[in-house]
Amino acid sequence: MWGINSTAGTSSAVPSPQFSYEDLGLTLKATPQVHGKTISMEYELLLRSLGATQVNGLPLITNREMKGTISTEDGEAVVIAGLIDKSETAAINGIPLLSMLPVLGNAFATTTKEHDSDELLVVVTPHITSARNKSGSYVPIPMNVPK
Repeated sequence: MWGINSTAGTSSAVPSPQFSYEDLGLTLKATPQVHGKTISMEYELLLRSLGATQVNGLPLITNREMKGTISTEDGEAVVIAGLIDKSETAAINGIPLLSMLPVLGNAFATTTKEHDSDELLVVVTPHITSARNKSGSYVPIPMNVPK
């Protein structure tokens, strides 16, 4: 029982739970540069997620990061793809001791293998939304957006 121990003359407090908040999910940072009607982007893609559980019961946080440069025309879609996770699982089920026999063991056991891979696809469609006039100030380009 947790609480104050009155028989020993000392007090023991209930341990207070501790929390740690972590940002999880997908973060995409892009720095575009416009070259006429072509747009080039330096990007950094970060994926943080919960992984396997440690011995003490706390989950591991996995970090995946991709960096690169892409270029495309105004309004054209670009796909950023990457393999996120790849795993292989093997299991042997059978009758104990008989499945371990060197020659006849396969008759008393079944072997299963699983291959799993997860891939992330991010589609980015850049648009040029303003242009410079000769004096260097920005002039907005009207877009066909209903009000």
